[in-house]
Amino acid sequence: MDYLLETKWLRPELLRATKSTVGGKRVDLVDVQVKWHTESYKVGVFLDEKTHLPVRIGYYSRFDTNDFYNTVNLRAYSDFGGIKLPTELSWRESSDWTHPRFEINAEYDPQFFERVPDLNGGPFQ
Repeated sequence: MDYLLETKWLRPELLRATKSTVGGKRVDLVDVQVKWHTESYKVGVFLDEKTHLPVRIGYYSRFDTNDFYNTVNLRAYSDFGGIKLPTELSWRESSDWTHPRFEINAEYDPQFFERVPDLNGGPFQ
């Protein structure tokens, strides 16, 4: 969900859109419902007002609350062949930022985009 906000098999449904703040900066908060297998989750996507890029993704603790149990902060977007990706991530309220590595157009199994990944298959299936 952090990188692929929507895929063929994961389509968030809009619950509401409001204004919020992240780090003192005004953002658009879009709450969505995500159905994964038999479970439904409520996720908040915090979007920069100007670029509309996600600056935070929050996972609600329960469907009927506004309390988050986990958040991922995203910043320092760079252009990778026409796709903007965050080059710095932090979890929860941590001040430690990690620098993910991306490989665009890497060798991949074309069926990746045609089927739901096997949850038991590991990260390199």
